[in-house]
Amino acid sequence: MELSFNFVPLNTTLGSQKKRLVWRIDPQLGQVFNKLLDQALNKNQQNVIIDLGAISYSNYLEGQVPVNGKTVNTFYAYHFKGLNRDGQPVFYGAEAENAAALTDKYRNMTVEEVFREVMVEAGRREPVIQGAYSII
Repeated sequence: MELSFNFVPLNTTLGSQKKRLVWRIDPQLGQVFNKLLDQALNKNQQNVIIDLGAISYSNYLEGQVPVNGKTVNTFYAYHFKGLNRDGQPVFYGAEAENAAALTDKYRNMTVEEVFREVMVEAGRREPVIQGAYSII
């Protein structure tokens, strides 16, 4: 969807030589709506756009994994919990104090399920809304 306007706040003739002074303002605003629909997934709800065996964490970080109901090119990041006493990062789903329970939990999950469990949506590679203006 794109919206464009054209304003001419000044349109006049100057001096005896009949020179024209025109000031135009042309703002534009655009938005792209895209969302992956479940038609791209087969009846077993498995992703058919990318090979499931080839999915790695970097595919999620780079926005290369199409997810049903999400915008195409959505990228993910590890769910940041905070810093520990030593100043090292701690992430939800990877806490050292819960290592045994998390190992048991993740053992019964597919790789893609684990990635979706420990990562959160962080943004998109394309802008949600974009615009420009020109003044002549």
